[in-house]
Amino acid sequence: HFLLCLYGTLILSLILVGQLKEHKVIYILT
Repeated sequence: HFLLCLYGTLILSLILVGQLKEHKVIYILT
């Protein structure tokens, strides 16, 4: 259960970082 929770948190953080990078790229492109 602990590993599953840790894995979920890792995925969530990766998604958040990915979104931030996308926003930065869009901001630079425009």
